[in-house]
Amino acid sequence: MAKGPQYSDATDVIRLFRVATWFGPACFIMLSFLWGFMWNKGWISDGVFVVLLILNVPITVAGVFVIHRAVGEVSVFMVKTMFADGDIPPPPTYPRQDVLIAQGKYAEAADWFRDHLRIEPGDHEARLRLAHLLEMRLTGYDEAGATLSRSPQRAACRECE
Repeated sequence: MAKGPQYSDATDVIRLFRVATWFGPACFIMLSFLWGFMWNKGWISDGVFVVLLILNVPITVAGVFVIHRAVGEVSVFMVKTMFADGDIPPPPTYPRQDVLIAQGKYAEAADWFRDHLRIEPGDHEARLRLAHLLEMRLTGYDEAGATLSRSPQRAACRECE
């Protein structure tokens, strides 16, 4: 048999009670008035009216759970859509180089960036970080320009020359 909803998070329970508080009474009253209107017009018999009044409670409870579940699912879907969850790889990190830069060992950090770019020439973030490091800390303006001009996309672009 399938498991029912598991409410392990306290905020989930609070949200469920909030939906029950706002939606439950309104749903119960509107359904009661609807059944009363239908009974008054003669569209339903007395027995059906009583059965529908009794069914108001489970219908309202089911509505509370449906709204709670739907709002939760839609909110998760919207967040995943807005942030493109799962489709974008995490940004590259360079912890060794960052530590060397923080220690003031700029030349050694630049050497690590160069080694990294030999292994992964398509890593544009590392190429930009190396160029920034060369230009700002090591005053290697010519090498910074050469680093940026040696990117694989630039080599494939004939118009860039």
